[in-house]
Amino acid sequence: MIAGRQQVLGAKAQAEVVKQEFTDQRDVFALEIRSAYPAPELQSMVRTFVYSREGLGSLSVSDVFRMAQPEMFETAIVSHADWKRVAPDTIEFTKNGETLFAKISASADWELTVDDVTEDAPTFHRLGIRLKQPAASGRITVLYTPGPAPAGS
Repeated sequence: MIAGRQQVLGAKAQAEVVKQEFTDQRDVFALEIRSAYPAPELQSMVRTFVYSREGLGSLSVSDVFRMAQPEMFETAIVSHADWKRVAPDTIEFTKNGETLFAKISASADWELTVDDVTEDAPTFHRLGIRLKQPAASGRITVLYTPGPAPAGS
């Protein structure tokens, strides 16, 4: 959600690749996706994926935005897995004996919103990560890392 508007579908949402870098240690792939949001005040919205092969591996997803004036900004994690907040900045997802942690960082204070979505598919969880105040620019990053299997698995 950017400036109260949801992402659009179809040909209007044409991403532009702004960076791609692939090495033995990590892969970086960045997209300018402002065309996916019908928000005229949105000047830039770059989503960057960084896959690291170090240790057990990790995936970082960062949204960096710039707007003509301060607006509300929200990104989301969607999942069919069970989840719980295990720290102020960390969510644990578990399913089929597997565990994944999502550590959230942002350029300003944020809050978590939760919705269960049932339309056109099995129910899934939408965990919204929303900046608490309007901003003209900012960043939200989610770092996904595998975790140990839950006790009793």
